[in-house]
Amino acid sequence: MKSALGKNYYLISVVLAGRTHKWFVDEFFAKEKEEIIAKGLNVYDYLDELAENITPGSDGLLAIDYLQGRFFPPNPAIRGLFIGHTWAHKKIHFYRSILESIAYDHYLTREIIRELVPDLDFEVITAIGSAAKSMLWMQIKSDILQIPYQNLHRSDLSTLGSALIAGYSTGIYKDYESDIKRIIKSNLKIIPKENEDEKYLKYIDVYKDLFFALKDIYKKLVDIKSE
Repeated sequence: MKSALGKNYYLISVVLAGRTHKWFVDEFFAKEKEEIIAKGLNVYDYLDELAENITPGSDGLLAIDYLQGRFFPPNPAIRGLFIGHTWAHKKIHFYRSILESIAYDHYLTREIIRELVPDLDFEVITAIGSAAKSMLWMQIKSDILQIPYQNLHRSDLSTLGSALIAGYSTGIYKDYESDIKRIIKSNLKIIPKENEDEKYLKYIDVYKDLFFALKDIYKKLVDIKSE
């Protein structure tokens, strides 16, 4: 995608992580959410605290979180999936498996970027949106990719970015690079735990294989629903 400013292009991969995250909490933790909010607490912080005690890999439970199709590579037939669960799994395992699955997707995206731009150096990854508010989620991603993660001191980045572009195009801002550095600052950095990625790599392989193994099944499900 062409950059709005300058001559650069962006490599983009879309994962509706926040929407799936919220959907799961709203549908499967509705009672807990109501009770926690009544206490003036944050339900996502509460669930993260519980999920932190689950071992990496969610005790063999894997999730696919594309509930309305996959964008990159495009496949509109992809739907949600949980696989590998047993009677030993609790709701919180499913919650953690969602956090991990998005991180698996980021890992695969990173591998594609490395193929396209071999010399690119991943020094740090900046998280924005709802995922940037979860320290556990950023830690999982950082551990899996073995790259530091950071969030920013404000969350309205889409609106702010649009305002900066509009300001530059109308002459309000003269040096957009300096203005961006002045306005947007790092807030918190998460450092990966050394060798923690080794606990996830086999699960990532299975995650990747699931899309190919179930491609025809997903298509059948969509066709049946459309009849």
